[in-house]
Amino acid sequence: MKRTWTLTLVVLVLMTLAGNGAAYSNPAATALNGTKTIGHFIWVWHSETIAANQTKQIEADCPKGRALISGGYSAAESGAELAISKTVPDSEFDGWLVAATNRSAPVTLAVYAGCE
Repeated sequence: MKRTWTLTLVVLVLMTLAGNGAAYSNPAATALNGTKTIGHFIWVWHSETIAANQTKQIEADCPKGRALISGGYSAAESGAELAISKTVPDSEFDGWLVAATNRSAPVTLAVYAGCE
């Protein structure tokens, strides 16, 4: 059931992007933190560096009054040894939360929230 729900969210996001005729680009490639609006859909991202052998929780929150419809994460450095222990909506369901342990050199982790 959980996979079906996640897959449904991904499909909804792709349909939203396609419906607006907007090309997708990785927002974290341009800034560590920020937002990008595509039609009525808003991507929010928050990035932090996790030191070697450190565990951290990172969250991206939707703007006030917006509903969370998807979320995820990406690591900026290739070859990073990250153990992701949690990638879920936050307790208020208005942001995305990722918990990760870094087992390599410092790595930047970007967390995304798709909001509507």
